Formats: sequence, structure tokens, C-alpha cells
Amino acid sequence: MFFTKAKSALDDEDSGTQENSTRADPLAGFTRSDEEFEEGKTGRSIGGHSLFQELFFFCNVKNVGDVRGTGCIYVETVVDRDTGCAFAKVYPARNAMNSVDTLSTRVLPYFKKMGIAVKEIHTRKTPEYCGLVPIHPFETFLSSYHIQHLSTNQPGKPYSYLCVQFYRYLQYEFFQPALRMKFMLTLDELQTDLDAFMEAFNAMRWKRVS
Repeated sequence: MFFTKAKSALDDEDSGTQENSTRADPLAGFTRSDEEFEEGKTGRSIGGHSLFQELFFFCNVKNVGDVRGTGCIYVETVVDRDTGCAFAKVYPARNAMNSVDTLSTRVLPYFKKMGIAVKEIHTRKTPEYCGLVPIHPFETFLSSYHIQHLSTNQPGKPYSYLCVQFYRYLQYEFFQPALRMKFMLTLDELQTDLDAFMEAFNAMRWKRVS
């Protein structure tokens, strides 16, 4: 499967917004400040960190010659409110299993390595995240790890914009350059580059709060 730049969602914002997004901290004003995080290490973070997860449409996969495309590409994002660390993974479809996959292959292993518990995950009320615990993959996964699932369908709360801000940052700092460097990319190639980008991003976040 191949990506083309023709249907990319990267042209939705003007150049002025792009310049601002690349220079500023993408999560400034939404995550805890360095002082708040230091306080939380011994107080408010007891019980674990609070994460926000959201899915975004990225682009259409189109036919290239005889190679048939498979439709839409989605980006699953997760952001830690306490540290600003974030995670992203690309998928050819939107469903609950992909939401679980992001947590099981990227998010929880990372926090386990850092010795940090995850207390709760905030999502929107969409079919990928919400359902009955015995049968819904995402709900069942969180329940098995004793992680509380909370809804963030309240636009007045600033933390509900964490994933939106982070995804906008990814558009201009990662996806746009990646697609300009190569005419065609496989999904696996894009994910490999994205993993390297996120590793550097999270290292920078930890340096700020350490």
C-alpha cells in the first residue's frame, strides 16, 4: 500500500499556523508545568498518570499504477498529561482493536519501563473506545489492567485538547516532511520513521521535567 500527497490533510492549515506550530511547544498550556510535575511526583500523581487518547483521519491511500490502495489512513494518538510524553501509530482503519494495539505495543510498555503506573485514560465517546466491558476490546483491555476509562466530551476542559494539539504538531513536524522526502511510502516505512521521531520527542519531554 502506498501514500500519495494528493489527498493529504496537511494543506488544511495556512502557512502562518504551520510556522507557529513548529516553533512553539505543542502542548504548552495543556500539560502540567515543570513545577506542577515536580509536586505531582510526591503528591498529585499518586496512583498513576492520566493519559488522553484520540484517533484522527490522516489521508487517503490511492492507487499507484497497478498497486491498489486500501482507503483511509488513521493516526492513533496518546498523550500523557503529567509529562507531555506522547505516542502515535498509523492504521489503515479505525476500530477498537487498533486502539488497544497502540496501548499494548507502545504506551504501556513505555510506562512499565519507566516504572510509572497509568491511572486513567480519557477518550471521546466513539465506538472505538466505548462499549460493554465483557465484549468491547478497548474497555476490556483497560479493565484487565485496572485503568479507569473516562470520557472527555466536554470542550470546556483544556486537557481535552491535548491530542488535537499533538496531532497538529505531528502534521507539520513529521508527516509533511516525511511525505515530501519520498514520493511513496509503505505503511511500515512510515511507522518506522514515526517511532524514531516519537523516541526523540519523548526524550526531549523527559529532559524538561527531570
